[in-house]
Amino acid sequence: TPEALRAWELGCINFFRQKGVAAEDQVIKVVGNLLDPHIQDWYSNNGDHLMALSFMEFMAEVCKYWLPSDWAASVRQKMLLSMQGTKAFHLWAVEIESLNVLLHGSESYLSEVHLRFHLESHMNADLAMEYHMTLLSKETDFHAWLDMV
Repeated sequence: TPEALRAWELGCINFFRQKGVAAEDQVIKVVGNLLDPHIQDWYSNNGDHLMALSFMEFMAEVCKYWLPSDWAASVRQKMLLSMQGTKAFHLWAVEIESLNVLLHGSESYLSEVHLRFHLESHMNADLAMEYHMTLLSKETDFHAWLDMV
């Protein structure tokens, strides 16, 4: 899933930082941790090509090959259809931001401005009424705005 690959990617990036792994050694240091036998076979068949890539290029190849071609559209749709409902605003906003992170680097990624528009237009009615009666909409810093809502 996009979530599983993102979690693995973040774990790798943290490993690289902690261990001081040079950019040219990053793929070789972590590829053995992709334990699925099918992925290992794919790697074995394409190792020379994959080893020549940077870690970010490698991850792009992994996503391109192993995720469905419409994965970004599916994540975007899930994100844009999401409503706050009865969830606490902060928890719901974190869910939306987590989905948006999966889309980073794609045309579906929402800027902070568009993310805020989405959150404002999909918050529950009671919160929206309170929100519009305050000056919160004047706050321009996204993270400060999130904290204040």
